[in-house]
Amino acid sequence: MTTNQQMALAESRRPSWGKVNRARYQAVLKAAGRSILDVGCSTGEYVRQLRQSDYLAYGIDLLLDPGWVESVHHVFACASAMALPFPDRSFDTILAFEVLEHIPNLASALGEFRRVCKRNLILTVPNCEPQPDILSAGLAYSHWTDRTHCNFFTRPLLHETLETSGFHVTEISLINRAFLDYPVLHSFYIPERFTYLIARILARLPFRKQHFITILATAERVTE
Repeated sequence: MTTNQQMALAESRRPSWGKVNRARYQAVLKAAGRSILDVGCSTGEYVRQLRQSDYLAYGIDLLLDPGWVESVHHVFACASAMALPFPDRSFDTILAFEVLEHIPNLASALGEFRRVCKRNLILTVPNCEPQPDILSAGLAYSHWTDRTHCNFFTRPLLHETLETSGFHVTEISLINRAFLDYPVLHSFYIPERFTYLIARILARLPFRKQHFITILATAERVTE
């Protein structure tokens, strides 16, 4: 990744980066081994929470986070996903949440993931499957307009990418509902917290079409 790309990544950083997401965390508890490397760990909240649950968790990210200095275990480091500073098969599981869409050289990064992990990979990427009704409304998910994104995945494309990179996909699904009513409600100047709450409730109504913004995949390392 070039310096300009790193600067763009830093400028696009959002408060939600690094926050523990329930669906992602449940996938980790379900499939991860005891030793874990979180690639693109951001603030490191997954690492901290996993260590509290007796996992041997470590994190790396291109961008230094001020919160890392609070760790007494020295578990965070600045490093690239395309050059992981660890020996072969150092960790049972690699986590890569919202990482692959930023990496120009996917083969290099996935090769590093495979080299460093002993067991499996758990990752998420933005869902770029066509959404005709969203486009017809003149809307677009934020990942379509993020200038740091250079890869755009559908479930079939992500499945193929992992399978051709030395992994066997064991589970792939959609998570994180889009709250499509939010901009409409917000246009009526409803207070922010109520707008968000109402949009969340409406998104879960059983009789309406669901839209999901994230693909979650678990893949086992294929042995040679």
